[in-house]
Amino acid sequence: MSLENFFEDLETQFDAKLGAQNNSARPASAVNDCNLVEINLENGSNLTLVAPVLGFDFIAGVSLVEPKWQFIKLSTVIKIFFEYAGSADLPKLRQIDQSIIDFLNRIPLPAQIFWQVNLGNEPRGGLLIDIHNQVLMLQLSMAVPLVGVPIDRILSIQIETVENFDELF
Repeated sequence: MSLENFFEDLETQFDAKLGAQNNSARPASAVNDCNLVEINLENGSNLTLVAPVLGFDFIAGVSLVEPKWQFIKLSTVIKIFFEYAGSADLPKLRQIDQSIIDFLNRIPLPAQIFWQVNLGNEPRGGLLIDIHNQVLMLQLSMAVPLVGVPIDRILSIQIETVENFDELF
């Protein structure tokens, strides 16, 4: 083999490895630049959230339909598309080392929430008063005593947007 052929071969191998590294870096960059997620749920519905947060067992963000934070248990998610909405004003994807209950413990209480135990049903609403271990303590109306709902039974939670909520991250 001539020296010229050897160097051409080496250059081709180097270009191929560099191309593979660049291709593998693109998806990570796309995730890091993501400020919008499209979520396909197991019940066939789709959800679009901006300012996404990815935790151990949930994905959250602000709904495009109404100004509510939406929390979805990952166990109900079929797939997530990480996208860039084209606005530098929107917060990028934040990955946190917390479960949904850990995250909810950081929210100022009381807080108006809506939750679903089945994704096809209408959300139920109430005032989140406290959290005891894995149970959300809710006031459904002033005439009814507190009701406890285990977090394991809840598949989706919506929280009315509160001022400075973004500072929790």
